[in-house]
Amino acid sequence: MTRGAAGGLALLVTVTLFWPAAALAAGGPGEAPALPVVSSGVRELAGRQEGEVWLGDQVVIRLRTAAGGFDPGDRASLVARRLAAFLAVGGDPHTVIVGPVSGEICVLAGDRLLATVDQATARLQDSDPVKLGTAWANQLRRKLGVGDLELVDGLPPGLAALEAEFGRASWYGPGFAGRPTASGEPFDPDAMTAAHRWLPFGTRVLVTELSGGRSVLVRINDRGPFVGGRIIDLARAAADALEMTRAGVVPVALRVLP
Repeated sequence: MTRGAAGGLALLVTVTLFWPAAALAAGGPGEAPALPVVSSGVRELAGRQEGEVWLGDQVVIRLRTAAGGFDPGDRASLVARRLAAFLAVGGDPHTVIVGPVSGEICVLAGDRLLATVDQATARLQDSDPVKLGTAWANQLRRKLGVGDLELVDGLPPGLAALEAEFGRASWYGPGFAGRPTASGEPFDPDAMTAAHRWLPFGTRVLVTELSGGRSVLVRINDRGPFVGGRIIDLARAAADALEMTRAGVVPVALRVLP
């Protein structure tokens, strides 16, 4: 099946139908409910493949890069199947939020993972994972008839209410001194700073190394790390404080401080 796309492009679509409880309840006697159709499609744009997730007549998620061994089309199909399964059991659209899973920003629906927001896709859309994930979640919520997520200190609730994040820390320093960080500050390997994927610049984070119990307070001024399973990249001075420079990567817990 094909659907016409803007600019005369052809969009190949795989359609999945579902029967959300709300739609069934809305139908009167003898009436067929107005069903939102979940579909996924692939289009070629400037020689690059893009995967799209549709809810009814609207694209709610656009995936522009491969990730996790899946190309953009496969990723879109997977997200569409997850969304259809969530709605098929009467999933509450109010539970569509943004939250962290294994250090990655994700769109969640109840206890289900819908989509992972990868850094590469965010960059191609001139965004970052938190902003793009929030946009995806809000597009889904609006199409399902509920309001946007209310931000707290610039973050969606699933991130603003996060008390602790667990994962692995790495460090960087050699060869980066003086280079601009994502915040615009020059990188100083002797400063107690760190890179995080989504915490706002200037956020103070207590990093506790879980093997030995050492802690260090850092300020977020850069973005990263972009390696699976790692949740923070410390400047060399902070890594020295945790005595982790030799190990390179260690398990940590992060707590955001006011």
